[in-house]
Amino acid sequence: MNVKSFAWMVFLFFLVLPLFCRAETRYGLELSDIVLTQENIYDTETLADFGKKERNNTVVVSPFLEYTPSDKLSVYLQSDLFWVHYFETHEDEADADLSSAFVGYQGKMARVFAGFQPFSIGRGFILDDSTPGLALDFDFKGSSGLSLRAAHVEGASTVYAASVHTEPGLFENIELFGAVYHDTDDITASLLDAFYVWNSLLWGTRVAPLTSSHGDLYYLGVGADVFVGNFFIKASGILQKGTLTFATETPKMTRDIDFTSFLTDLEISRNISDTWSVSGLLFIRSGGRSESDKLENHTFVTPKPMGYRPQVFSNDQFGPYLNESGFYSQGIVIPGLVSPGLSLSWTPVEKLMLKTTLTLLYPYSEPGDGASFYGWEGDFSLSYSFAKRWDILAEAGYFRHGDFFIDDNGNTPDPSIRVLAGVKVSY
Repeated sequence: MNVKSFAWMVFLFFLVLPLFCRAETRYGLELSDIVLTQENIYDTETLADFGKKERNNTVVVSPFLEYTPSDKLSVYLQSDLFWVHYFETHEDEADADLSSAFVGYQGKMARVFAGFQPFSIGRGFILDDSTPGLALDFDFKGSSGLSLRAAHVEGASTVYAASVHTEPGLFENIELFGAVYHDTDDITASLLDAFYVWNSLLWGTRVAPLTSSHGDLYYLGVGADVFVGNFFIKASGILQKGTLTFATETPKMTRDIDFTSFLTDLEISRNISDTWSVSGLLFIRSGGRSESDKLENHTFVTPKPMGYRPQVFSNDQFGPYLNESGFYSQGIVIPGLVSPGLSLSWTPVEKLMLKTTLTLLYPYSEPGDGASFYGWEGDFSLSYSFAKRWDILAEAGYFRHGDFFIDDNGNTPDPSIRVLAGVKVSY
């Protein structure tokens, strides 16, 4: 029995349980309807170019149940039912997924959650996903605590993490964390092979399909959300070290690759009036192979991290690009990324927010052809809540390609565009 089937059995069991047991039970439902338009996105079927257009309508129905048999014990269940209509092909798709099915216990100084649940490890930069696992939170005196996590990734691959944090003030948090990613199911190999091997990353002049990977990667990081005068600073820094063993089937080759890499994220915000605020942004993710003869790599590798700020560039359908510089996935950006930006937010009335962001995108390690610029992106978002249960959202992104994407004829793709609008209601 696979993990998904087992999770659905747990969901159905606890869905029926309240009918036979006396306890406090709360049901709810979230319904969302979103229309998405994309132009000049990467064609993941033909692997040809950035010429694909797509327009679809997605309806998601998310019923949930919170079952509380006692003051200390609780059960939470949520499923997502998807329906997608593609306007270009007039095709429909339907699917059902389980997003949460976990049990929680609240002790005097500790909380434990076991089951299929959301995990955000390393402030979301290492793992950000709903998956089976165990979470323990211990509360110390004051506003400090210790958190332990064990999360399933895929197959037998897992992530283990620990963090200590303190809250020096309102909205403030300082955190020190560490994590171990244990790859035993060829996850890293599939990511690298699916998005090509930048500059013959592992095999010198030979590029061979990667069939397996195993090993351990270790992370040590710090995060802070603090006020410094009139500025609010959100900062994260992560160091990564470890060794992964990669292998190919034909020809049979095995290499041990030592990884030494880092990631840092910085956002400095300031209110310039009652309704306006401005933020400076900087995101750096190391990448590339060591210049020495040693089998070293500086690519920051993670199994399932959160997407970062740009709406187009960080979307799964943005890449890879079909040349020796193919590079992109959420878990691996092989040449790395340096991304400064500027954001401006406006809140004219309560519960209405408009935000615009301009981002520049550079590779951390330039490829052999001398390309030095992914491109730039401008994004806009709007969110509005009304009548307690209704939320309206809209997003638009425009990405202009740089010299990193020049083809053999000296041309760059037409700008990629992504526009999304929708509504969500909760019952």
